[in-house]
Parts: sequence; structure tokens; C-alpha cells
Amino acid sequence: MARLPRTSAASYALFKTAAWGVLSQPALAGGTLRQKSDALYAQCYTPSLDPGLPAKVALTRRALCLAMAGIFTATGNVRQVRRQAHGGWPVLNAANLVVEYQNWANYFWWQPLSFITCGLIPNPQPAGLSVDGQNAMGAYLHVYANPGRVENNNWRVAFNILPQNIAAAVAAMCPVLDAHADIGHFKVSAPGTVGKPDSLIVYMRKNIATFAGIRAAIIGAVGGLGIQPTFAPMWDEFALGQGEGGEPPRVLWGAGRRGMSFGQYRCFLTAKAFDDVVQATVGGLANVTAVAFGAQVDLVFNNFGLPPAQPEDQQLLNFNAATALNTEFMQDYAVYDGQAANHYTALNAVLTDR
Repeated sequence: MARLPRTSAASYALFKTAAWGVLSQPALAGGTLRQKSDALYAQCYTPSLDPGLPAKVALTRRALCLAMAGIFTATGNVRQVRRQAHGGWPVLNAANLVVEYQNWANYFWWQPLSFITCGLIPNPQPAGLSVDGQNAMGAYLHVYANPGRVENNNWRVAFNILPQNIAAAVAAMCPVLDAHADIGHFKVSAPGTVGKPDSLIVYMRKNIATFAGIRAAIIGAVGGLGIQPTFAPMWDEFALGQGEGGEPPRVLWGAGRRGMSFGQYRCFLTAKAFDDVVQATVGGLANVTAVAFGAQVDLVFNNFGLPPAQPEDQQLLNFNAATALNTEFMQDYAVYDGQAANHYTALNAVLTDR
């Protein structure tokens, strides 16, 4: 019997239980804030909440090349595609990549036939894949309307699309993107990777006048594709393998900005809550209980815009550089970021919601 969709509160409870099991281990309890946060992300946020499901399988060889050709055929050069990467997100030339991937798909088709026909079918002999072609197969690909929109996203709707359906999802989403100005852009996990459950994320503005119609259009476009029926914790799952939530806040100062993903922000706050409760408890970790830890996580979440009853949401913060909670966050965030504790406070940085 299929389970019911999980509310964000239900998966948050599962996450806190798992987080206590990870953080309370002595080997990690003495680690840095960054080490704790990263451990939570790897061990409590990313793994499936439904481990009994068949695992997603990344595409390879001809199937992968055909899927990649399908993605870039759907986007064309009319829209802009960027590959998410450290140090800059390169813009990809869709038309060129379609040719590259199709040539390699033809080559993989030729290989077994060449053996069967004793080489009577000519070898397509494709050139080697370009750096962009190689890297795109295992990356997040962001698709933007063209001409580019000024994005003012504060909400995201996401789907756990199976790798073999990613190209179809891109083809279905492109006209939805074009038709709705409140959608900033969308991203997909390339089908050469299986990664996390959020293999398609639509970034948008939750405008009361347009949200219901846009959400319905997105679900209508991709909700019927092959979906793995599970999702990451703290998203609000409205159907199996389909969830939504608020955009995490950003650290802003002058012309600078830093940010964390939906999951990273929640793992950071959970690690911070652990350190806070250990430091506030006489006798340290030995006297901290799972109940006390859970209560501290609730407090920290609430302080920084995440209601424990709806942890998918991001409420208004209304911080400024002098707000006590902002100062507290910036000091911890600086340590997390490998900086001196006063690094961001000296910049008058502010934690700002979208």
C-alpha cells in the first residue's frame, strides 16, 4: 500500500531524530560547525527517506547521449542553459551540444552492429566530446527564458524525476517557463547522475494572483512523468516525490552576497543548535538529551525564519546589521565559512529573506 505524502513537519521530525544520532557521536561532537553541517547534509538530508524503493539508475552510453541531445534540442539556443559549477556557471551552446551527443549516440549504436556485420557498416568516428559536453552529463543544468528575466524568486516547486525522464521534463517545462513571467528559471539534474531527490526544481515568485495557476501548469506538465515516490526532508510533499518550499535567505553586504541551498541552510541551523545546546548545558554533551536538542533546533529554526510546524517555509526576517540575531548568525556563519568570527559583522552583512 502506497504511503501518503509527508508533510514538512513529519519529515522534519524524522530529520531531527537522525540528526541527533549523527551529532551525538563523540567523534563528530568535537568537530567544527562546518564538519557537523556537512555530515548532516550527507547522512540525514541527502539519503532517501524511503530506502526500500528501487534506486534511481543513471543513464550511460547511448541512452545518456540521446537524453542529453533531447535536453538541448528542447531548450535550443532560444533559451539560455548554464551548468552549475564552482567558480562560475558557463553558458552552454545547445545547438553544438545536440550535434555532439547525437554523433556519439550514433557511434554507440554502431559498435555492436559493427561486430555483428563484421565491420560492413562504416564507423561514424565522432570527434571527442568537448569539455562542456563531458561536464554537462553529470551536472545541474539551469534553464533560463531568453531574453533573461530579472529573477525575484521566493518559492520552489520540485519533482524527483527519474533519469530516463529528465529530457521529457525539460521539453515539457520549456513552454511553461516561457508562458509565466513569475517563473525565474528551472534546473534539472543531468541524467548521468542520480544525486538527490530534487532532480527538477522550478524557481519562482509566489505571487498570490498567479501562484495557483503556475503551480497547476507545472504539475500538469511534469507530474505524470516517471517519478521516484520519495523526497528530501523538510520539503512539503504535495504528492509522492513532489514537494515545495521557500527560498533560503542570503547573506548580503555592499556589493557582496553569499548563500546556502535549502538543505544546507537547514543543516547549518541544526548544527548550530547542537553547538548552542552543548555549550549551554552544564557538563556539556554528556548531559544533553535528545529532547533538549530537539527543542533547541525548534528554537533556532524559528529564530531564523523556519516555523517548526512548517519548516518548508521561509518567513520574513526583518534583520539589520545591528539586530542581535543577525549578529549571532553572522558570527557562526563566519566560523562555518572558515573566516574570523567578526568577518561578516565587520562587513555589516545582513541575513536577508527573498
